[in-house]
Amino acid sequence: MNFKLKSLVDLGDIKQYSTSKNAHINYIHDEGEYGPPNYNNLETYNKMNKEQQHFVQKLGTNFQNIISNLEGLDPTYIQKLKNVSDYKQDNPNLKNIPLGNYTMGDSGCLISSLMGIYFLYTGNKIDVTKFIKDVIRDDLWNMQTCGDGDVLADTSKTHALTSNWGLSAEKINIKQVISTLESGEKILVNVTKDSPMGSGGPLGHYFVLDHINKNTGEIYIYNPNSKYEGYVTLEFLEANVFTYLNPIRNGLWKIEYNPNFKAEKESVSANKYNALEYNYKTLKQNTLETLYETSKNSSLSNADPDVDLGATSFKNVENFNQYIKDNVNTAGYGTRSGVVAAGLTLISGYNFATGKRLRYSQPLRQVNITTNSVDQEGIVNEKFYLDCSSFAWWALYNGGFKIPVDSSNKLYTAYTGNQEAWARNTGNLKSYENGQPGDFLINSGHIVLIVGNYDGGYYCAEFSSPSSGAQITKRSFSDLNNLGYSLMDMESYYSDSNNVR
Repeated sequence: MNFKLKSLVDLGDIKQYSTSKNAHINYIHDEGEYGPPNYNNLETYNKMNKEQQHFVQKLGTNFQNIISNLEGLDPTYIQKLKNVSDYKQDNPNLKNIPLGNYTMGDSGCLISSLMGIYFLYTGNKIDVTKFIKDVIRDDLWNMQTCGDGDVLADTSKTHALTSNWGLSAEKINIKQVISTLESGEKILVNVTKDSPMGSGGPLGHYFVLDHINKNTGEIYIYNPNSKYEGYVTLEFLEANVFTYLNPIRNGLWKIEYNPNFKAEKESVSANKYNALEYNYKTLKQNTLETLYETSKNSSLSNADPDVDLGATSFKNVENFNQYIKDNVNTAGYGTRSGVVAAGLTLISGYNFATGKRLRYSQPLRQVNITTNSVDQEGIVNEKFYLDCSSFAWWALYNGGFKIPVDSSNKLYTAYTGNQEAWARNTGNLKSYENGQPGDFLINSGHIVLIVGNYDGGYYCAEFSSPSSGAQITKRSFSDLNNLGYSLMDMESYYSDSNNVR
């Protein structure tokens, strides 16, 4: 949603600002890299900023000078301000961290803003690498440059920002800015490149409205690329409404912190769809037997997933995709259990919800046509097909892991021959007897995911054949021996944190 505000907002009914009939927020801009020297002359600079002669107002060049200009701050909060700059995108320790084809320094304002919000709420030290991975996992940063295609533009996905960090978002309108700040919440803002704040990238910039001083009307902000150690002010003046929040690109977001958010989310993740809940870390044999029997008795679907799911509590593919994510997060994203959760949720969750088995197709399987690998999440569209090898990499990827690469950084593509070669080359191809849930069984023509053990064999999740579709199966050691299966032992891969995506 992109919009520009042209009208005025009358703040006269808010007692603290009753004397400001036409109030707006005026950004106190940095001098230096983001200030007047970037423009040909002061006249051009002032014209861009709506002819505001006092647009540039320094709070101070160091933290102590800044703090002396911030009235009424709690001493505990001041301690947080001393360290919030650790999480700025241009912090020397962060700016070179890669983000796709870019880095934190040139395209990390959203992630830096969220880290700043979390730190200003809690004062807790942040594991930056984990935070970035979690934000990417939660679909907040899937863009190439600041503001390009990020999911914050989609109101259907903004109820959960970083579930592992307790942050959630609610879209608000510009008339709610004051009341939101007065209630103690923080606001994430995304502006276009045409805004005075739009210096964060060719498409826009993220920053945070942190709190309001009720006595002066000043609004203080955390700006992830500010040269003021991250903290400057916005101030109410009598002029055009909220000029320096415009043009707004994807809106204003009230960001709340709830330390119990993850636990609360997990407790309702499956039940909200009247769907299955498993304890993926300790799946009992009677549960696995039930999944096996249900899968065996399900019919092969002849419809697109959206058609099958439309008659269930899921309603559509998008909700089922969220169900997959919820269960993976509950099991442990980027863990062995997470991979099992991905595979079981896809196959067994679909069996129980629809009474159908997902379809198998090698020619139509869901892969990246450039890399011949699976690097997409969930049932990505209504024409969803997998075969055995693409399902193996699908479960690995959706469980939270990167697809393995060779010494030349080339992906091992989703073909059983390539997958077997990877296991052999890394020393991970072993005898089938000692498998655990999350390992794979492979022979020259087929690969399956182990999801549980029974006496004398394994419960497996697999895309079996065009006539059978996706199933939970039981494979005995004698059958595995007769069919020439080996074990892809994934322990060393799962235990290396660099493989978590």
